[in-house]
Amino acid sequence: MTWFNPVTGAFNVLHTRMDGERIVQEGTQGNGRRIRWIFDEITDQTFHWTGEQQLPDGSWRLEAEFFGRRR
Repeated sequence: MTWFNPVTGAFNVLHTRMDGERIVQEGTQGNGRRIRWIFDEITDQTFHWTGEQQLPDGSWRLEAEFFGRRR
């Protein structure tokens, strides 16, 4: 999956896989840090999305979180 942010100019290529009921997308930012986006709690009407960045110590930091709902 590719993502381009027209505001910041960020460009990411993420590899997508299923992890049980979750969709996990993993890639690397321009600065070399690993990132992952996770879609979970997926239903016909809703989903939960998180965006995380891996820190130098190997832990993950939450950078974004959204709860989506079909209108």
